[in-house]
Amino acid sequence: SSKTSYFMILLLCSGDIETLPGPNNILLGKGLRVVHQNVRGLLTNFEGLHEIIHSNKTLDIITLSETHILENGYNDINNIYDICNYSFISRNRTSGKRGGVAMYIKNNIDWIRRDDLEKDTTECIWIEILVKNAKNILLASYYRPPDRSHYLPPTFNSDLNDTIYLVVKKLKDIMILGDFNVDYSVRYVNQNFKDIISLHGFTQMIKSPTRITTESSTTIDIILSNNPSHISKSEVISTSLSDHEMVG
Repeated sequence: SSKTSYFMILLLCSGDIETLPGPNNILLGKGLRVVHQNVRGLLTNFEGLHEIIHSNKTLDIITLSETHILENGYNDINNIYDICNYSFISRNRTSGKRGGVAMYIKNNIDWIRRDDLEKDTTECIWIEILVKNAKNILLASYYRPPDRSHYLPPTFNSDLNDTIYLVVKKLKDIMILGDFNVDYSVRYVNQNFKDIISLHGFTQMIKSPTRITTESSTTIDIILSNNPSHISKSEVISTSLSDHEMVG
């Protein structure tokens, strides 16, 4: 990864992690600008995602779920997903089709991959953003398959609990983004998962539905923060990239 510019160091050291509120406000504020999109196939929606990133050059990190990149498949060719001025990292589902997570990270951000935090059974990516003269930031992208899916590991909650237990001991700002297929608009659903999140002192930042169909309206694409006071704004952003909205 490339060295962080002096300008970016000033932003990161300000203590704010700003998740992007949308095109009207995209150049406002300060901090690290992060979004998440369930892309429902990166190859299919790459052109649309590329246009969003190209049009909003202040985006720092874009996390993705359901990339549907086939391990060693025709759409896993080197450089096919490259976007200028960003590093691309992905973790593909190895046990079957679909699933998968990825990140685009702007080249002026200094970071390292934290694969020691990535459980073999869980579709996730962890990175650590290196900040000069301030606390580093741990950031993750997750995909949790629906409850009815045979791809959902029975140990998902316990594995997540173990990972969060490890990272909170680092005393750093932590942000976890992803599609967890846990509806935060309905109380007492997937309560074990929600209890793990609250037990470790995390706040779920997204309050509006992120997937709306003719039959349902759910808040399943979420942002978790252990220090919500450092997030200046978060909301749902309409992109039409898939049947999920972007959150940031």
